Amino acid sequence: MGKLQAIIASLVALSAATAFDAHAQAEKRVALVIGNSAYKNTTRLPNPKNDAEDVAAALNRLGFETVVGIDLDKSGMEQASIRFARAAREADTALFYYSGHAMQFAGTNYLMPVDAKLDDEADLRLMIKVEDIVADLQQAKNLRILVLDSCRDNPLAEELKRSIGRTRAAGIGRGLAKIDSPQGMILAYATQAGRTADDGSGRNSPYTSAFLKHIEAQDEIGTIFRRISADVFAETKSAQLPELSLSLIGEFYLRGRAASSPAEAAALANEAAQAWTSIAGTSSPAVLEAFIRRFGTTVYADLARARLEELKKSQVAVGIVPDKPAPARMPDDFDAIRKAIPNNVPVNSEVLRTVLTDPFFANAPPLRLARYHTTKTTKNSNGKPATTNRDNRLRSLGGGLFQNDGSEDYSSPWMPFGKQQGTYRSSDAVHSVYAANGYIILGNYSRRTTYIPGKKPETAAGYSSGIEKIDRLTGSIFPVTVGNKFGYRTFWRFSSGSTHTVELQCEVTEKRSAKEFHSELTGEAFLLFCDYESWTNQSDHRRGRTLVPTLFFEELGAFLQVDSTDPNKAGAVKGYDTRLTSFSLVR
Repeated sequence: MGKLQAIIASLVALSAATAFDAHAQAEKRVALVIGNSAYKNTTRLPNPKNDAEDVAAALNRLGFETVVGIDLDKSGMEQASIRFARAAREADTALFYYSGHAMQFAGTNYLMPVDAKLDDEADLRLMIKVEDIVADLQQAKNLRILVLDSCRDNPLAEELKRSIGRTRAAGIGRGLAKIDSPQGMILAYATQAGRTADDGSGRNSPYTSAFLKHIEAQDEIGTIFRRISADVFAETKSAQLPELSLSLIGEFYLRGRAASSPAEAAALANEAAQAWTSIAGTSSPAVLEAFIRRFGTTVYADLARARLEELKKSQVAVGIVPDKPAPARMPDDFDAIRKAIPNNVPVNSEVLRTVLTDPFFANAPPLRLARYHTTKTTKNSNGKPATTNRDNRLRSLGGGLFQNDGSEDYSSPWMPFGKQQGTYRSSDAVHSVYAANGYIILGNYSRRTTYIPGKKPETAAGYSSGIEKIDRLTGSIFPVTVGNKFGYRTFWRFSSGSTHTVELQCEVTEKRSAKEFHSELTGEAFLLFCDYESWTNQSDHRRGRTLVPTLFFEELGAFLQVDSTDPNKAGAVKGYDTRLTSFSLVR
C-alpha cells in the first residue's frame, strides 16, 4: 500500500471509530427484565425464570444495558423499578419485560411480587402498578416498549373474589385490562385484554418463545412484534392472540436494516471490514454495541459480539448498576459483634445483618485510624464565634464497622439580654456505631452536661437515635474511585419519638491530595456529594444537595467530614469550618 493510500485508510478508520462513539452516545438503550416464578402464597410458575434469563441475554446482544430481576419480592421489584426509572431518563430506547402473575382490579393492572398475598383489596398496595412502569418508560426519548407475558390464570385473584364478596369482586377481571398506548410506545400483552395466556410445556412460554425467535431480526420493530403475534396465534392453534398496540412515528430498528440487494450487502461487508480494523482492540462496550447495530449481519459483527462478551465479564455496563451477587454468608462472629455494641446504642439487628452481608457494603478496606481530633468554628445565635472540639476514639468491629467513643465540648460567649456574661459550655459523652468505614452511622447515644455562668452544671437524660431499616441499595460504596455512584434509603427513629426518612444518591466527584487536609497525611482524599430527599413524621419534606462534603482518606481507611486547610479549596458552606487537628493510626 502506498503512503497516500495508507493515510486515507487511517482517516477512514479514524472517522469510523469516531462515528461509532458518537452513535453509541446518541443511542442509549436500557431494559428492565423481571421473571417471577417462585410464588410463596400461590401456584409456582414454570417458565418466568427461564423467560427472563433468555430475554435478558437477547437484549444484551442488541446493545441494551439490562437490569435483571428473578423471583423478586415487593421490595426487590421497587428497587429494580427505581434503578430502571433513573436509567430511562437518559435513554433513547427503554424496554420493560415482565413474566409472572398479574391481575386487574377496577381497570388498573398490577404485577405481583413473589411474596404477594391477597386477603382484601388493601393488599393491592403491595403490588406494582403497570401505570407506574408506563410512566417510567415515557422518560425515554425515542422508543418505549412494554412487554407483559403475564396474563395467566391467577389463583390469588380468585381468592380475592371470594374474600371481598360478589359486588366488589365485579372489579376483578380476567387477564389484564386494556390501556391506552402513549405516542412512541409499543404495548404488547401475551394475549388479548381480558383473556388468559398459556404457560406452554417447553423452556419458555409460547409468547416468549416467539419473542426470542424474532426480536434480533433485522426488521422494523413494528414488523417484529406483528410477527411475534402471528407466531403465537399459529403455535397455540388460534387459542391465544396477543394484544398489540403501536403508536410510533417513523421506523425503528434494533439490529439495523438488512441489505436489500447483493450489491448493497457486499458494500456493507466492505465497510464493516474497514471499520473493524480500527476498533478490533477497543475496550469500549459502547463502540462495540454501535458497531453491531450498524453491521449486524456481517461476519465482523460476530467478532464484535464475542469481544463484547469478554468485556462484559470484566466491566460494569455503563450507566446501569448490575444485579447484585448472592448475599455473603453471615460472619461466624456476628453474635460477638452484636454483643460488643453498647446496650445504650440502638443498632437494629436486621440492619446489622444487611451491613455484614449485602454487596453494597462489601470490600471495605482495613480501618487504620485509631483516634482523631477536630475543631469546628461557627457562630452562635448572636453572631459571636463558637467552637466545638471533638475527640474521637475508634475501635474496629470488623467488616467496615467501628465503634466511636468520643467527647464533644462546645463553648461560646454567654450573652443574656445581648451582653456577654462569661462563657457558655456544654460537654457531651458520645457513643456511636458506624458502618462502611465511617460513611453511615447506624446508632448513636449521647449525654450532655451544660455549664451556664452563675448556675450549677446540669446533666440531661441520655438521647439516642438509630436506623431501623436500610433499603433501596444500589451500586456499592467500595472501592472509592472518582465516578463511583451509589444510593440508599434509611429510616431513623429518635428517643424523642420522632422519625426521619432519608434517601440519597451519591457520587465520588473529585480526588485531592490528603496533605490539603493535614500536613502529615499522605495519599489521596476522595470527595463525595449526595442528592438527598428527606421526610419526617412532622410532615417536613426537603430535597437538595449536601452542602458539606464527605471525604475518604486512603491512608486512614476512613470517611471524615473535614475542611481543607486552604480556604480557597474548602468546598464547604460559608461559616462552616471543621479542621482535622490531630490523628493517630492503629499500631
